[in-house]
This record gives sequence, structure tokens and C-alpha cells, in this order.
Amino acid sequence: MNPPKKGENWWWDRVLEERWIGESGKEAKVEVRRVVDVTSIWGRPVEHWAHKADIVRLEALLHYGGIYLDLDVFVLRPFSPLYHLPVVMGIEAQPDPSLVEPSGLCNAIILAQPWAPFISRWYQSYRTFDKGLWAAHSVSKPYELALKNPYEVAVLDKRAFFWPLWHDEHLDLVHKSLSYDFKRSKQFAYHLWESTSYSPHLEVLDPDRIHVWGLESGESSFTKKARDLIKNPLRERWREDRKRGLV
Repeated sequence: MNPPKKGENWWWDRVLEERWIGESGKEAKVEVRRVVDVTSIWGRPVEHWAHKADIVRLEALLHYGGIYLDLDVFVLRPFSPLYHLPVVMGIEAQPDPSLVEPSGLCNAIILAQPWAPFISRWYQSYRTFDKGLWAAHSVSKPYELALKNPYEVAVLDKRAFFWPLWHDEHLDLVHKSLSYDFKRSKQFAYHLWESTSYSPHLEVLDPDRIHVWGLESGESSFTKKARDLIKNPLRERWREDRKRGLV
């Protein structure tokens, strides 16, 4: 769980350089906090890095509160209307529309107040953790707990955070068409589903390709939105550093 060292990842270096004015009016920046490697929880072994990250985020939210975001989450509008709620999560729908029950509550986006009962209850549920079950405690378990404790968590519908989904039809809608309008959707965020979208769609993109126009040239619903974040000064720096072999 070590972040890249300076010079090892061009984009991570840009994150560490970023400065902005926070809600307090003071300058803010990214602060890296090291955490202890999670090898077990409640006596049960934890081996996969994804399961380790599942646990670390719960521990951080339990003690400090705040907003947890996976690295492949695009925030599309402010979360401030949700800040008064003790915990906020979003439905992850099933790709098959005939299935009524969702996949669960996806833990790629979590808003929580410190020591929220729902987060504590979720953390305690890891007493039954099974390393062989991929998303049992990260997606299925919070949904189960939300049904039993509805006043402890605000559950947003499937279009709030995790729409479109991760299956081919939805990925093509985002990355191979211009049909999905993120601005008109009014969703709070979009989860890129990087584990399934990286190789077929995201890997080829760079600051210049994001700015191409026309579907035949590679423009997509995603690049139309992404170009809002990749401004010309960053593109120019990327080009210069690429010439110098730093990218």
C-alpha cells in the first residue's frame, strides 16, 4: 500500500502538486497518510489487495468520517446536498433489467459522519469475512444491513453514482458513442469500472486524444466529459514532459 515515489508516475506527481481553496477559505492539498497493511480482521486472513482496501476505507471513515472515493470515480456535481446525512451509499444495479434485486451497495463511493452506527455495524460484520468470496462484504453485506437498518444510511438510486454499469452494452454507450450525456443525467458521480474498462477503452487515452472531435476520431460520451478536467495548460505540460521522456 505504498504510493508511487516522486518521478515514478507523472499523473500522481500532478496530484501532489495540486492546490485549491477549500470550504474554509484556506489552501488545501492532497496529504498522503500511510496505513498498516491489513493481513487479518477479527482473526480471519485477508490476502487480496482489494479486500485490504475495503477494510482500510471502513476504518478511516469510522474514525474520521468524510468521503471515500475509488481512484476511478469522476465527481460530476457537488456532494454538499448529502453532507447532513449520517451515511450515504448508492445502488449498484444488475446488468439484467429483469432482475429486481440489485447487486448491492457499491463501496466505491461512501459518505459518512465519524463513528456512524452503520459503518460500525458494517465493520463488525467482517467477523464472518471469507477471503474466497469476492464482493460479499463490500457490496452484498452493506445492502443487507441497509435493509435491516434503513434509518442509519441513505441509499441513493442506481443513477446517482454507478450508472452506466460495467457490462459491455453500457461501456460501449460511454466509450463508443456520443449518446450518454453526463451533464443532463444530473448524477453526482460516475464510476469508471476501471477493472473492466481500462484495456478496451481507457488505456489508449491521453490528454490529446481526450480532446479529439468526431466519433470516427475517437470522441465519446466519456471524452466529452473528461476534457472539462484536462485543460490546455495541463496538456501543454504533458506534451513537454513527454518529449523529455518523463511520461
